[in-house]
Amino acid sequence: MKLSLSAPSPDYRLEGERLCLRPITEEDIDEVLAWRNAPQTVQNFYYRKPITRSEQEQWIRTKVASGTVHQFIVFLKETGQDIGCVYLQHFDTETRCAESGVFFDPEAPAGQGYGTEAVKLLNFGYAFGVLGLHQTIARVQSHNTASRKLHQRAGFLEEGTIVHDIFLDGAWVDTVCFRLYVPQLEIPCVSEKRGSGEPAFAAALREGVTVPGSKSITNRALLMAMLADGETELSGVLFSDDSRHFLQCARDLGFEVQVDEAARKVSICGLGGALPKEEASLNVGSAGTAARFLTAVLGVSKGTFHLDASEQMRRRPMAPLIRTLRDLGCEIRCEAEEDHFPFTITGKGCDRYELEIEIGQSSQFLSGLLISAPLIGPEILTDPGAGVRIRALGSHGGAYIRITREMMRSFGVETESETGAEGETFVIPFGQQYRAIRYAVEPDMSAAAYYYAMCPLLGVPVMVRDIHFDSLQGDIAFLRILERMGCRAEETAEGIALLPPEGALQGISVDMSACSDQAITLAAVAPFAEGPVEITGIGHIRLQECDRLHGIAQALASLGIRTEEGEDRIVIYPGRPTGGVVDTLEDHRMAMGFSLVGLRVPGVVIDNPYCCRKTYENYFSDLAKIFDN
Repeated sequence: MKLSLSAPSPDYRLEGERLCLRPITEEDIDEVLAWRNAPQTVQNFYYRKPITRSEQEQWIRTKVASGTVHQFIVFLKETGQDIGCVYLQHFDTETRCAESGVFFDPEAPAGQGYGTEAVKLLNFGYAFGVLGLHQTIARVQSHNTASRKLHQRAGFLEEGTIVHDIFLDGAWVDTVCFRLYVPQLEIPCVSEKRGSGEPAFAAALREGVTVPGSKSITNRALLMAMLADGETELSGVLFSDDSRHFLQCARDLGFEVQVDEAARKVSICGLGGALPKEEASLNVGSAGTAARFLTAVLGVSKGTFHLDASEQMRRRPMAPLIRTLRDLGCEIRCEAEEDHFPFTITGKGCDRYELEIEIGQSSQFLSGLLISAPLIGPEILTDPGAGVRIRALGSHGGAYIRITREMMRSFGVETESETGAEGETFVIPFGQQYRAIRYAVEPDMSAAAYYYAMCPLLGVPVMVRDIHFDSLQGDIAFLRILERMGCRAEETAEGIALLPPEGALQGISVDMSACSDQAITLAAVAPFAEGPVEITGIGHIRLQECDRLHGIAQALASLGIRTEEGEDRIVIYPGRPTGGVVDTLEDHRMAMGFSLVGLRVPGVVIDNPYCCRKTYENYFSDLAKIFDN
């Protein structure tokens, strides 16, 4: 299904397929209020306290007057009986997101309320085409197993439980949040629509874009907060698939967690390195940081823990970390493929403090062990000068190791490093403990890079708020790469402003081993350069969410661009990209990176765009806010 980011028309009705979608009218209010389940339903779902029928009616009429409520009314007539559901759609034209409550007649005969007709309607395929929705949210009572299964069958993804969300029959009830994403998205080509004056998007990009918090910093901060000696307050937190899985794992381990997504805040009560539970089942989803960091912590702790992951994460490497933990005396039983998720960890604590880890495939193995180091060592210190020694075999991800060490210092744990003939050894002196602190998460430079790439692509200045060259994040180097291609970066109090080249965008040969997450972003810009762009030092990205190196070549080929793919490098030749469908391979960076081409070239369609929820779930909504005009 091809969709546009353009604003939807609110006037729509399809009688023939029993689907009605339009702004609610006065007649609709009467119909909803008269429906046998609607009064209790609306009361339960939209209010956090009991209300009277007149209060409820006033609430509906107020919403109608504001013009923000749309409605689906579906009546399925089978065996002469009306069964169906009512949707009250809160449609946000800025974020392209609708929040819906789904309710079925509980007295309907088995199979009718949750049959294939309902599933077909819940798929929202037609509604996406009509409204241009990017995503639809539904909240389902947690005890309603049938409704939860229905949403899963309809393609909704379960995102987590909201505790005490509705008041039902005199008691508070938990709900489960589900989300449905559009299957394909056609990116609006804005370069063809520029008139004589400055386009609105150029002003928006020049004045400043705000991006969410850093994924790398968020997930490190969550783990250090779990290991700290009291309540840690985190601000600027990134909420995404990865961080939500991390937060759920913290809850499953028994930690007290408080979340305020609207304010981007999290507080976690740590127990000074102890785990509240010594037995738990965790699912890390597709979060590589959660997978590697939590495995390391649990491997050096006491208890039995079952860990599982998404199909994508089950394919990613874990062998180096598993080998190291086994060498330390931890028992790890893999339940499917050896050295991959799912597995069960049985830890007995760890008093050995000479470790080595192979980091050629991922620096996250080393970061996980570094963060876990204060949990390792003898219970009684006899040598105050000693410490945990971790020898890194190979080289990879130095920028991410720097983030880990700097954050450990912020939380009260010092690290040292020694460079010898066999590589680098990191020393964490004994007797240290993470402190509970207030910690502000930096904006995500990886997300900012997509906006900075728009500068040379669209020929407009771009500023991202609160991004500065003293950032902890290695992806700040992407700005220097764009400077080498002809752009110019200026540090301001608000953030870094990037100015477009005065002439043609230059080709370049660059080692991106220190900022490999942006290899895809540079690949999206590369076809528009004057000469070839060679990206080297990126062999390890074949082992990430997908084989990213091959994915780059495949995506560019689908857009008519010639490349040469090597084991750890790719050369991208100048050309005139054509429209086409980009297979994201379920990789968030493929979806976000190649969306950039569509801003310059008409007809670029991103398949499965909302895999970006892994790290930046509102990316396409934020894009729509900038480019709709």
